[in-house]
Amino acid sequence: MPTVQYRREIDGLRAVAVLSVVLFHAGVESFAGGFVGVDVFFVISGYLITSLILSEKAAGHFSFLRFYERRARRILPALFLVIVATIPVAWQLLLPDPMKDFAQSVAFVSFFSSNILFWKESGYFDTNAELKPLLHTWSLAVEEQYYLLFPLILLAFLRRGKKWVGIALASLCLASFVAAQSGSTSNPVKTFYLLPTRGWEMLIGALIALYGFNREIAWASSATVTRSINETASLIGLGMIAWAVFAFDERTPFPGIYALLPTVGAGLIILCASPETFIGRALGWKLPVGIGLVSYSFYLWHQPLLALARYWRPDIEKGVLLLLAGLAGVLACLSWRYVERPFRDRTRVGRRQILAFSVTGSVLLALFGWAGHASDGFPARYSLEDQSLTMPTDRHADYVWQRFNERALKDFDPQGGRKILVIGDSFSADLINALYESGLGNGIQISTYGVSGSCGNLYLEMDLLAKVHPKDRAFCAKQNWYANDKLHTLMQQADAIWLVSSWQAWQTSLLPESKRNLERDFGKKVLVFGRKDLGMINLRQLMLLSEKQRIELQTTMRSSHIKVNASMLKTLGQDFVDVSELLCGHRTKCHPFTKDGKLISFDGGHLTQDGARYLGQRIAESIEARRLMGLSN
Repeated sequence: MPTVQYRREIDGLRAVAVLSVVLFHAGVESFAGGFVGVDVFFVISGYLITSLILSEKAAGHFSFLRFYERRARRILPALFLVIVATIPVAWQLLLPDPMKDFAQSVAFVSFFSSNILFWKESGYFDTNAELKPLLHTWSLAVEEQYYLLFPLILLAFLRRGKKWVGIALASLCLASFVAAQSGSTSNPVKTFYLLPTRGWEMLIGALIALYGFNREIAWASSATVTRSINETASLIGLGMIAWAVFAFDERTPFPGIYALLPTVGAGLIILCASPETFIGRALGWKLPVGIGLVSYSFYLWHQPLLALARYWRPDIEKGVLLLLAGLAGVLACLSWRYVERPFRDRTRVGRRQILAFSVTGSVLLALFGWAGHASDGFPARYSLEDQSLTMPTDRHADYVWQRFNERALKDFDPQGGRKILVIGDSFSADLINALYESGLGNGIQISTYGVSGSCGNLYLEMDLLAKVHPKDRAFCAKQNWYANDKLHTLMQQADAIWLVSSWQAWQTSLLPESKRNLERDFGKKVLVFGRKDLGMINLRQLMLLSEKQRIELQTTMRSSHIKVNASMLKTLGQDFVDVSELLCGHRTKCHPFTKDGKLISFDGGHLTQDGARYLGQRIAESIEARRLMGLSN
């Protein structure tokens, strides 16, 4: 059976890739670009798979069945082990909402489509990415989707000759890269997760394999010159990867032109590094080769450990995360020795056995995922009393938005009560709920208009998009801000305009001008409501407290919130309603439960129904707030 020649330096390159990813996920600040390790893996995979197919095809032994059997042996045993080991820990730690998300990811992972799930999950109330135990499996999904298509494409063009294969792969690579570059700014989340904009990275490896297949590459007639070129190119390649790892961060548009650094860098190492070069010898050293051999299991284990630890203790120390990363390495060695290697041995696990194992495992995991989704995260694990604390976030979100959405650009009745136009994001929806839960909204008319807090609830002539955080620009580019004729009509008709948002630091200095512009153009009093923050809300930890402890508990507001609120109070003066102080009665501390033990906020910022009722009561009790809002009797 023909095999691809083993190259120690490629296992060493795997070590560079996996350590970059693990240290990035462990929160090591200097590895802010460590996510590019995945791109290095993609290039390696494209190279090895193409080399294997070309080798077997040349020897007349290629078989689709054997190809996919090999993938099953390589991927599934360790993957299933990690998932099965993660489930009982998740069962103990995760509340229903994150448990539902986790269960869904288990189902999608079992059929290699988790990249699609994580793309679709990127929403306003979405769980922080670092808390998703199986987030890293998106790259496995991309690879497996690639493997389903690539052999068919490669073999189809091989019939027409090697030249046609090169033209076809180069064309696909270029088209995928152009799509990635375009999407990295216009639709970064979709571009990050999906095969059409990631395939070019694996195709780089495929093109290198095609170029070097069955030939010894000589860059010049002189062996000395060729060695010098290989030395220089492989050193540059490693430097390109290192530059990306240490210079990139979450603000880097990706995976477009910036992804050329790690991918071309990996390509140069594969193409030019050998035992005759310094980089080849360094990567072929025993330690990086050993890490590279267990890199797949290392990659699988690290994210569940880090994510569940962060969920267990949101303030977990960096040192503990590094220890857990080390534990992932130990588990990787064990699973490589006792799971990966035995399942790859055809004399120990036959074809029928691996097929039965693959199908059975996928079906059972999919059933678990379906059950977790259908039950909303297995809430029956908790007592009836505690189930009120574990309501899924989407139900809370439905409550938050319902009244706001019902009143979106709603016409005012000229014969009705006082007309209030509320402009803002989900925090404005919270305010509306507070008014109606307390009865304060019954004598007024409210119409609403949505402007995302991340985009800036501002009425200015300048280009706000340039000031928006890079990760939000694609979303904000689709926003109209105040460019809406119906909105302008309602602003003319309203008795007052209320601006309510989760204000960000860059917006506070622009708010006074925005407020003056609104009052100038529409002649109506504009009132600005501050943001609110109840500090870190960890529902799992709250459930461990008695009712008395919950009532007495105080949380600390985030420093960023305190600064923003103080700045708004200073610049807006009497036209500012400090919602945070109304809700908490303090500038830096807050009680997450009411005096009768009702939860006020489910995430530290947005209000439960009990929380909305509580805020409404606090407004009703405040003479100053009622005066500013025009709600005085």
